[in-house]
Amino acid sequence: MRERHEIKELAREQIRAQRAPAILLIFVYALMAYASALLDRMAGRLGGSVAYWIIYSVGMLILGVLWVNLSGEYVKIYEGRRATVGEIFTGCGKKFFRKMGGYLWMTLWLLLWALPGIVVHVWTNILILAILLYIPVFIRAMAYFMTPYILGYHTEVKATLALRLSKRMTKGYMGRIVVMYLSFIGWIILGVLPFLIFTFYGAAFGYSSGNFYAGIVTIYIGALGSVALFIVLILPYMHVTIAGLFIELRDDMLAKGLVSWEELGMPRPIVVTPVAEAPQSTPPVVEAVTVELAPEEGETDELSEDEVYGDEDEDDLTDEES
Repeated sequence: MRERHEIKELAREQIRAQRAPAILLIFVYALMAYASALLDRMAGRLGGSVAYWIIYSVGMLILGVLWVNLSGEYVKIYEGRRATVGEIFTGCGKKFFRKMGGYLWMTLWLLLWALPGIVVHVWTNILILAILLYIPVFIRAMAYFMTPYILGYHTEVKATLALRLSKRMTKGYMGRIVVMYLSFIGWIILGVLPFLIFTFYGAAFGYSSGNFYAGIVTIYIGALGSVALFIVLILPYMHVTIAGLFIELRDDMLAKGLVSWEELGMPRPIVVTPVAEAPQSTPPVVEAVTVELAPEEGETDELSEDEVYGDEDEDDLTDEES
């Protein structure tokens, strides 16, 4: 499993390779969230009617599904695969109700964990006690943080199973997850800095000059600067890094056997074991042996006189006849 600095370094490399999709994904989602807020504001004129709560609930559920699709695309960026901005919307057609059910199931459990703090805060108005009761909510949020990534990337996982898998994967890694989030505090301060500077300057300028509207414009400029920093620089970096943490924890759980490939809806990889080649045996070296045969009895190695001189009698007879 990669260390925190290795995950962040790889996330920066992948963002450089796909900078436009990484920025546009969060920009499109921010636009949809802003449109939903405007719709809620318009529906707020209806007061506390049933229609308002229906519009509000539907908007939040749709944003939840879009968030799941967004998380799945950032996982693709971390893995070096091509991400598509339109997948935020087209991905809704892939197991839409399963994604919505999983997001709703996670939200419901977080709400149940936050219920004691809400009750104490409303009835007693003791803020410190309410904050202490919200600590378990923070812990459960860290345990559930993988759920959108599981639903967005592993679309075959059932809604309730995604939450259980997230708790299983994050068990024993809570501290590491918290440290990963805390490592972005410097970036968050950098993003908020333009808003703080321009707000202070705008308030001072508006007060000293008596021009209230000029001060408001200055504050809006600072707010736009902060929003631009978050959309262009900070949020893409954070999302790809957290997606990388999800991938690393998932692979670690698979390697340890704590999560199965079938639970994630992934085909089990086929491991081919190479067959060891039999050592080639070299034929034994046979030395040539020269065998000398002993002569048989009555035979000698010396040539007879007849063999050496030939048949002299026959030659003499031939001479006499001639």
